[in-house]
Amino acid sequence: HTARIRRSSMRTLLLLAGCCMCSVATTRGLPAVYRTARWLARGIGTELLTNISGKGRNIVAPSGRYGPNTSDGDVAVVTGATGGIGAEICAGLSEAGFRVIVAARDPLRGKKLADRTRGASFVRWDAADGPSALADAVGNQPCALLVNNAGVMGTSRGEILRTNLVSVAALTLALLPALRQHAAPRVVNVGSSSHLRAGGVGTSNLGRDDL
Repeated sequence: HTARIRRSSMRTLLLLAGCCMCSVATTRGLPAVYRTARWLARGIGTELLTNISGKGRNIVAPSGRYGPNTSDGDVAVVTGATGGIGAEICAGLSEAGFRVIVAARDPLRGKKLADRTRGASFVRWDAADGPSALADAVGNQPCALLVNNAGVMGTSRGEILRTNLVSVAALTLALLPALRQHAAPRVVNVGSSSHLRAGGVGTSNLGRDDL
C-alpha cells in the first residue's frame, strides 16, 4: 500500500512538473525554464521525495529531548510563530522543555498560541519595528535558541528585504549577548526554496528609495 502511494505521488509530481515547465516555456522563455526546473528538482522535488520516503527527521527525539546540549527551562525565541511552521516549532520546543518566547505581530493569535503552549509567553514583535522589544523580553537571561522564522512574500521588494534579510541580521545581533551566555547556543534561519527561481540580483536597483 505504501509503495503504491509513493508511485502515485511520483507520477503526480512528474505530471505537475511537466505542466509547470510547459507554461513557463510559453510565457517567460528558456532562462525562466532553467530556473523553474532548478526549483522543482532541488527545492519542491527534494522536499516531497523526503516526505514520501519517510526519511524526514523529527527535531524532537523520542525521549522528548532536543539534542544533548539543552536543559529544562532554556529560553528559545521563535519569530513569526503564530501559524504554520512557527507554531509547530513552538509546540515541539515546548515539549522538549524549552521556555518559548512567541514573537509575532498579531497579539490575538500570539496570546492564544502562548496560552495553549506549556511554558510559553507572547511578545508583540514586528520586523519593521526593530529588535528592541525582543531584546528587552530576553533581558540578561541566557538564550539557548533563536529561530528566525518570520518571512514575507508577494509584497514590495523593500518589505521583503527588510523582513527576510535585514531584520534577521538585526535581531541576531541584538540577542547575541544573551546567546553567548548559554553554553551551547544555536541560531536557526528558516528559508525557502523559492530563491532557486531567482535570476540574480540587479545591483542597479540597490539605490532605489523603496528598498
